[in-house]
Amino acid sequence: MESCAEAVGMMEKFEPTIRRVGPDSPSHSTSINVPIVPLFDWLLSFVKGGVEYAFGMHIGFAVGWLLGWYGGNVYVKYFEPAYFSDLNELRHWSLMPYYFTGSGAIIGVVAGAILIAVINSKLLSQTVASLFEKKVAEPQDIGRALGKSERQIRRVINKLAKKGEIVRQKTNFSERICACKANTY
Repeated sequence: MESCAEAVGMMEKFEPTIRRVGPDSPSHSTSINVPIVPLFDWLLSFVKGGVEYAFGMHIGFAVGWLLGWYGGNVYVKYFEPAYFSDLNELRHWSLMPYYFTGSGAIIGVVAGAILIAVINSKLLSQTVASLFEKKVAEPQDIGRALGKSERQIRRVINKLAKKGEIVRQKTNFSERICACKANTY
């Protein structure tokens, strides 16, 4: 329910306002006022994520290509067939390192994307832990500071608490619920 209210609040915040231009102005078209700063922040975070993953995938592609090339050459060198029945097999055998490089590049791209996701997760966990140590303990505040959702920050805090990397203040929710119920009767 809370995330639905947040979504509605965000939609109201970013809802464009339409104003009509009067007949005495040079333009009779409708203009839309969109808040530029939140839109630019969203666009910048989108581009930043895209560049991170593209960089990781390119590095994975290069490493996969090189490892595939090396693996293909090792395969050709040590697992040479005993005989060839025709010249087409010889050509196929000479192109074997290229077949390995294609597969290695695809595996490298996937591994690069996974590696970037793991690195981003670790960096988020470290940042949340450091903010938590600085007594910024509310997920809403941490989420606002990092530009992440409250739900994501709560998951990171719960994961860090399970690992024992941070110590949450213990609150007894059942006592609060009892106190709230006692006040309502």
